[in-house]
Amino acid sequence: MWKRIECVAIYTEDTQESVQFYQSLVLSKAWETYQNQEKQWRLSRYEIS
Repeated sequence: MWKRIECVAIYTEDTQESVQFYQSLVLSKAWETYQNQEKQWRLSRYEIS
């Protein structure tokens, strides 16, 4: 039985729509970074507000 999840990677076509979804779950963005200059790969961390 899992007690806690530390990290999850989820592919999405529309990153902004995913951000809005997680924020609707009362999660707030703790940090955000991009893997490359073209901003093709966004990495974000969310925490319970």
